[in-house]
Amino acid sequence: MRTANQTRTTRTARAKSRPRRSAVCILELILWFPVFLIFLLAVIEFGLILGQLKQVALASRAGAKAAAESFPISMANVQTAVDHQLESAGIGDSCNIILVHNVPGGGFSPQMTGTCDCSSPTSPPQPTGTLLSDLVTHSGTVRVTVCVRLSQLTPDLLSTLGFSTSGDMVEHTTTFVHERP
Repeated sequence: MRTANQTRTTRTARAKSRPRRSAVCILELILWFPVFLIFLLAVIEFGLILGQLKQVALASRAGAKAAAESFPISMANVQTAVDHQLESAGIGDSCNIILVHNVPGGGFSPQMTGTCDCSSPTSPPQPTGTLLSDLVTHSGTVRVTVCVRLSQLTPDLLSTLGFSTSGDMVEHTTTFVHERP
């Protein structure tokens, strides 16, 4: 059985250890908070980037569809379709659109708009398959590449922490079979 003096000693020992324990918790919070903040901002930024990459892909498809349905192939139609899709997503104008085709009599190829440094495909890859290959030999394919600066897609949340995406480019390429009217 404990005496009253032993109980008081145990209580005072617990009371003295509590402030020290809370100081350790505060120190752990101070050390881990920047790591948690960087992780949280990275998850948010990459989520926003993935959502906007879908819009760039849709813009590339809209441009390829516009090119595949026109003869002679008009870069103005392609640019209008791409810019309309990007503006509906809130991105603004593209920085570069590259149109490459192998359609006989379809006009000049490759055609570019914008001044961004974006890789230009040399020729559209030929689709495979018996029915498509017969169609391709007669009408050709069109390939549209849309380039957008990554800074147009999302806010640069991690730049204050040393991880900037300001100079990076995003590009998406779509190839369609040309539909001769």
